[in-house]
Amino acid sequence: MMEMMEIFKDWIANISVMIAGFYIVGKLIKEPVTIYSKYREKYRMGYLGAAIGLLLMFFSIQVTDEVMIDLRHIPLILVAYFAGIGPAIVCAGILAFSRFFFGVSDSSILAFATTIIVGVSVGLVGKYFRGEGFRTNILLNIVSMAIISIHLGVVLPESVSNFEVVVYFWIVAIPAGLFALLFFKDIQKSKRLVLQLANDSQTDYLTGVGNVRFFYRRLNEYIRGAQKKEKAFALLLLDIDHFKKVNDTYGHDAGDQILMQLSELLQSSARYTDEVSRNGGEEFSILLPQCSAGTAREVAERIRKAVENYKFKLPDGRFIHLTISIGISHYGDGAFLPEELYKKADEALYYAKETGRNKVCI
Repeated sequence: MMEMMEIFKDWIANISVMIAGFYIVGKLIKEPVTIYSKYREKYRMGYLGAAIGLLLMFFSIQVTDEVMIDLRHIPLILVAYFAGIGPAIVCAGILAFSRFFFGVSDSSILAFATTIIVGVSVGLVGKYFRGEGFRTNILLNIVSMAIISIHLGVVLPESVSNFEVVVYFWIVAIPAGLFALLFFKDIQKSKRLVLQLANDSQTDYLTGVGNVRFFYRRLNEYIRGAQKKEKAFALLLLDIDHFKKVNDTYGHDAGDQILMQLSELLQSSARYTDEVSRNGGEEFSILLPQCSAGTAREVAERIRKAVENYKFKLPDGRFIHLTISIGISHYGDGAFLPEELYKKADEALYYAKETGRNKVCI
């Protein structure tokens, strides 16, 4: 009974190490890790997983007077499951070489080989059985533990019951592995929700371009960048001419369809570095980085002509033509604050509408 209590206390200590370790991993890696993540993020998880494995080696579980086991394979499993085979092999390599810190012997060489085999095996399982979800993690646990069990059968002294140690190992490792998976999945889910919330808070719900909050954040960033690096930029404000008449004639559903089509047209007609936002209603803005006043006018004219020539499709299948008016302001032309830059572009837009519409004014 006392022996089981000691094992349980060691197990709790290992779980605590894993919780702390994976929490830190979640903090250091900004986005949820998948096989489609950037190489830097995936391999960072491999290195951090190895660090957690090294910590678990120092919190080994005493199962008999002569034998200790550890759970270093669990971070390796999670690296294989979330980041893929490459990071898993890197993680396994670090863990394998760390065994030589305790001296070079037949035992350490065998431990090195076993860790590499586990890394390659779980990496391959994670690669070819990824679609199975939770069952994949069970398979990863079984594969890694089977390899380690064979290793224990080889290295354990004759005075120790192989069967007893292997049973203890499986009883300890399976719940710990499943707990680690659920805990890290919860961290990943929380990250996705935070990123989605951050994205939704700055994305226009209808068109998918930036909203007014995104626009003002980027405008302030552009101005700070221009002040430091003296790089000019321009602001375009535009809206649809007689848009109220469109809503009154064809309905608000048709108006929404036109706004969505216009947002796509603006993005395709602007430069790839330009940032389109919907500021509200039928008003859109475009920030043009590293842009002279002359280039801004050229871009605005290209957009105006693209809209003038475009056939907007209504929900009932009919097509209509529309035009837009555009006002431009340029950083440095007497405008150095966000409100000044916006006001000048708004005044230019108002002038374009007052003097005939379907034109560009700066």
